[in-house]
Amino acid sequence: MNKISVLVLLFTAVALFTFTAHYNWMDVNILTPETHLFTNDHHNEKIQRASLKTQCDVEIKSNLYQTSREYCQSPCTTNVLRNIKKYDRLVYNDKYKFIFCLVPKVGSSNWRRVLLVLSGKVNTSDPLSVSMKSVYSKYFRSLPYLASLPQEEISYRLKHYYKFIFVRDPLERLLSTYLNKFCGKNRFAWKKVGTRIIRAYRSEPTEAAVASGLGVRFSEFIAYVVDSPVYSYNRHWQLISIQSLPCEIKYDFVGHLNNADADAKTVLDHLGVSHLVQYPERDYDHKYANTTSKLKEYYNKIPLSHLVKLVPIYNLDYLMFNLTIPPILQNMLNKSN
Repeated sequence: MNKISVLVLLFTAVALFTFTAHYNWMDVNILTPETHLFTNDHHNEKIQRASLKTQCDVEIKSNLYQTSREYCQSPCTTNVLRNIKKYDRLVYNDKYKFIFCLVPKVGSSNWRRVLLVLSGKVNTSDPLSVSMKSVYSKYFRSLPYLASLPQEEISYRLKHYYKFIFVRDPLERLLSTYLNKFCGKNRFAWKKVGTRIIRAYRSEPTEAAVASGLGVRFSEFIAYVVDSPVYSYNRHWQLISIQSLPCEIKYDFVGHLNNADADAKTVLDHLGVSHLVQYPERDYDHKYANTTSKLKEYYNKIPLSHLVKLVPIYNLDYLMFNLTIPPILQNMLNKSN
């Protein structure tokens, strides 16, 4: 071996030694055990949360909870909901010291109007003079939510303010969502969801139907809800009991949409603002307002097995707010026994 070859080999050996030493130094000093531990812990925590969500999804769908206390003491409440953005449905008003849980499809549009009047954001005392379009465009971000505040300020308001919520039969609310989002003018805004549903649940759908995302059938929508993880639900059909945190928040008043006029008056009287604003009376001539009368017509269009699966999913709402299944639907369920 000539002198040059020896020098090349020697240089290569030194370079390899230097690289190995440098690599080991990086491994020991930069990627320290603490760093590995943090990374693994963070990763494991995400896995555990995902696993718990899956477990809770199964528990909810299997109707595991028989009392509100059982649910409130379960890991699903203490751990899963802690990791979901909290308080993002709770509107507050410092002037009149109240907190309202704004639940979609429970008279929420009219309540937004009332809240806008009380906030002083609109120059009127008549809620109906605030158009629906402006409610969801110009004034959509005008109401303050608890989620925007520091925890200390949230805790103070939860302790000292009057807290109220309006609820509704969950299966009636589900139908109302379908009629409003997939049959009304809103159907164009929901075409992406419609495309997903039609592609997954329609047998041999046409290319036009998939492309447009329009014309979702009620049976297809229900199949989509039944098969989806509960914690992934859109807020329009997400359980009220998940959105409103009733295990943590003790509401001073729980109103019902079917008695909205009287219950809203009770709330506004208590707040001392009845002379400033009135809740708009329900317009029963509205195309989809009286959803109760449509329950039998639409739920007869779905397989009974899907109705049987829906009840356990939304049982938490029945449980947490002392609601009862509408007799029309209960009669249908009795046929499955």
